[in-house]
Amino acid sequence: MYFKIILILTLTFFSGCKSSFDDITPGRGSADFSRTISIGGNFLSGYQDGALFRHGQERSIPALLAGQFKTAGGGDFIHPLMPDDKGLGLTFKGWSDPFQGKSNLGYKTDCEGVTSLSPLKDTFGLAAAGIYLDRIVATSFNDFTVPFAGIKDLLDPAFSRSYADGNQNPYYHRFASNPDTSTLISDAINQPFTFFILWAGMEEIYNYASRGGTTSKPMVSPIFETYLDIILSRLTASGAKGVLANIPDISAFPFYTLINPRGVELTQEKADSLNMVNGNLFNYSEGANGFIIEDPNAAYGYRQMNASEVVLLSVPVDSLKCNFLGVFLPLPDRYVLDAYEVETIIKAIEGYNEVINKKVEQFNIPVVDMNKFFNTLKVGIYIDGVEYNSEFVSGGFYGLDGYHPNEKGYGILANEFIATINRHYGSTVPLTLCDGCKGIIFP
Repeated sequence: MYFKIILILTLTFFSGCKSSFDDITPGRGSADFSRTISIGGNFLSGYQDGALFRHGQERSIPALLAGQFKTAGGGDFIHPLMPDDKGLGLTFKGWSDPFQGKSNLGYKTDCEGVTSLSPLKDTFGLAAAGIYLDRIVATSFNDFTVPFAGIKDLLDPAFSRSYADGNQNPYYHRFASNPDTSTLISDAINQPFTFFILWAGMEEIYNYASRGGTTSKPMVSPIFETYLDIILSRLTASGAKGVLANIPDISAFPFYTLINPRGVELTQEKADSLNMVNGNLFNYSEGANGFIIEDPNAAYGYRQMNASEVVLLSVPVDSLKCNFLGVFLPLPDRYVLDAYEVETIIKAIEGYNEVINKKVEQFNIPVVDMNKFFNTLKVGIYIDGVEYNSEFVSGGFYGLDGYHPNEKGYGILANEFIATINRHYGSTVPLTLCDGCKGIIFP
């Protein structure tokens, strides 16, 4: 009888209860999303798996944001779309084909005869790149993001030139209003807009990092501040509001962390053999030993790596396994970041983020703290019961190039933007469910 009374009282209580939470009506707050533009480089363009392709552009951060902004008065969002889903990527290898298509996960047999899953990609030359380099005829765009475009490039008319005219970046020429004259910023502001999405500074640092520090060092923070000030002044001159993202740390990307710089694993017998061959030059020992790298400042022009240095994921892995690269032959400079280069990158990120925080206060726009987010990703995050982390392939966030997110990863980043915008502008833009967004597709 006691339990019957408790059951009746419980049912009576819950039957009289109803949620006090009403459905949240999407609203723009103090922002105006009626015509949104995006300006930036790789991460805003949707570049992933080593290329820029149509489906990735259609699920890019700005595209996903624009889809959610529509619920709060936003308008259409027009991209300079690539012609297909194979896409166009840049190899930055002067000794081989300059272009590559999107990587896919497939089976590959390595130099030791072991078959396993690996990213597979096709490279091609100028003759096969025609459809990806052709100019697009359109009167208006919302998307002014260009892979590998640094902040200086946004203001440089020479950046609108074609690949045939010596511009190693062919993406902006496709949709520039007046090649050789227009700039990305001038094209962006020479039409009405009410809200902007800006992510600047990544390319200055990571274009340098991804090529082993063989290009010019990132511009110093005061110069970066000058460019950012010019761009934000122009974007806000008409009263438009916007959002800006900062720069994540290099340790968040598998491209820079997957290969152990002390990845020469030796038995004592092999260590003794190597020491005898090289006259104990490197004092190999049982266990983990550093790869040998080029270093013009070392006694013989090469030396062993230490644990704080970086081997890039672009290194030819088969050569590590079978051709004694990094043991008898030093790793070329383009595949590594030495301690000085790593420190240069870390200081640049810190300096740029300080500048970004200053400009956020100056122009009263919110910053999406991507540095904090990517550090959290290293530990792991759960979304709808699914864990995402920074592990290569298995972590579910990154694509096959180990640097750019996959479409699901970009969806997660889009929600970071939305949360920041809602907090700052008092808007109630719903988070994206990233419909149609793909992760890594297994064969």
